[in-house]
Amino acid sequence: MDSSKAANWLQIIGNLGLIIGLVLVAVQIKQNSDLAKAQLLSDGWLAAIQWNLARAGENPAVSIARASAAPDQLTDEDLIVLMGVVAAHRLLGTRAASLDAAGYGFYPLEASAANFFEESLSSPFGIAWWNEARSGVGPEEVAIKDFIDRKLTELGTDAGRGQLEARGRIRAHIAEHWSPAD
Repeated sequence: MDSSKAANWLQIIGNLGLIIGLVLVAVQIKQNSDLAKAQLLSDGWLAAIQWNLARAGENPAVSIARASAAPDQLTDEDLIVLMGVVAAHRLLGTRAASLDAAGYGFYPLEASAANFFEESLSSPFGIAWWNEARSGVGPEEVAIKDFIDRKLTELGTDAGRGQLEARGRIRAHIAEHWSPAD
């Protein structure tokens, strides 16, 4: 009888081990499924970002500079380039927000919105684009929209002048400390 009791206990312990192993496999399958969903989500946003950057062309710097220095002289080509650049920056923020909402946020949402704000909304074109595009903001972008609206309110009439003023300070520094003879 003792050997049958021991065999029964061994069978119970073996079955418990099997159940624990199955639970661990189920947890691992769920984690892999969640990671695959996050990867697909990220890949979708990256594809949209790449498409918008392709629309910006190989050298968007001319259009970006014109948007800051002479926004009244923007050509139709400049507008297409700038829309690609700004849309790509917005999608970067949206990607960060959607990954954050899915529990895979690796880049703080406020930093993502600040990056979009500094790079895309630092010219009169960017401000005008935001005023037109903000009504189409999806639910995953509400936090970014709120951050940007708050920053624009804080800046008031200085909104959209960031890069222009920075370039002016750089030019002044160069003129003061460098001469063609150097």
